[in-house]
Amino acid sequence: AEGALVATSAGAGGGKGKGGKKGKKKSKDAANAKKQLTRAVDKRYAEVADGVAAALDSLGCAVCDAFLAHETIVGVRDEIRSLERHYKASEIWVGKDSDIGAQITVPRVRGDKVLWVNDLSIQQSSMTHVQTMLASIDRLVFRELGGRVERLRHLSARTDPMLAIYPGGGSRFQKHVDNTARDGRRLTVLCYLNPEWKPADGGSLRVLECGTPEDGGVTALDVAPVAGRLAMFYADEMPHEVRPAHGMRHAMTVWYYDKNERAEALAKAPPAPKEEDQAHMRSRQEARAFLLWILAHESEPTQAAVDAIAQRAKKMSDHAIKIVAGITGAPSIAEFMNALDLMTPASLAKLRSDLDEMGINN
Repeated sequence: AEGALVATSAGAGGGKGKGGKKGKKKSKDAANAKKQLTRAVDKRYAEVADGVAAALDSLGCAVCDAFLAHETIVGVRDEIRSLERHYKASEIWVGKDSDIGAQITVPRVRGDKVLWVNDLSIQQSSMTHVQTMLASIDRLVFRELGGRVERLRHLSARTDPMLAIYPGGGSRFQKHVDNTARDGRRLTVLCYLNPEWKPADGGSLRVLECGTPEDGGVTALDVAPVAGRLAMFYADEMPHEVRPAHGMRHAMTVWYYDKNERAEALAKAPPAPKEEDQAHMRSRQEARAFLLWILAHESEPTQAAVDAIAQRAKKMSDHAIKIVAGITGAPSIAEFMNALDLMTPASLAKLRSDLDEMGINN
């Protein structure tokens, strides 16, 4: 168990011996034990990295079982338990691009709750097990995989960790690719934090399009969220989903940046927007509420639902309608309103599906 080796290595050497030859011998023995353990840890990291590198090269994804010891995972869960009240329902971006759209919660597309935790705050805290988890993963990725995997040679940084809970009840995350915008994220790494997980709990990660028929690869790989297991895949290539979870499912995710792509993304990023005035903010909130209302209906579309949407749209501000029109691709407010007047239950179903797809693919 990798984490167990790391934890033991950190504490090797024990206390100082008491003077004289006996004390010197104890100190020497402790130093030798520490060196031997360090070599064992180095060897184990190399073995793990060799297997992970081979899997990434052939399949685009890799799984590493028992990377962290059971007691480390239990410690992580204990340390983050007090943070759970701060988790927020995940939102997806619904829109054609980064300028026109809205962040909304669509549970049927993405049903987890997340919390981003500042890395510096973790290092300055007493969360020693979380620190061990992140340090172990960083060592594997930066020091070992960077020299073994061509696509990872230019990794330079990573995101803050994202903690996630799928609360059961069939919560899921539909098929998507993490990085479709070339924002620099090259490798996704998840660590599962479920000491009591059982198959009936569900919530497996499904990585799709792994490998090719020519190299004997498989078309899909299901990864159960077993405690201490790492799963990783190329963030910019691999479609994946979280299958319905029927029990609580905890995980930590970090993304590692490719230096060159990240620099290009930052150079192309538009300047930070000026602070929005209150009227513009109200319009964005109005558009967001309208989209949520359209997407919130789980039943089959009816003509009554179509008529209600058209009536509500007529009461909205021009700016809010302009935002919604832009999201749906309508060239003008007039054409969007005309399309609403002509909408049928079938076209409403298509609109909902299109909005879901925007959220998955952006």
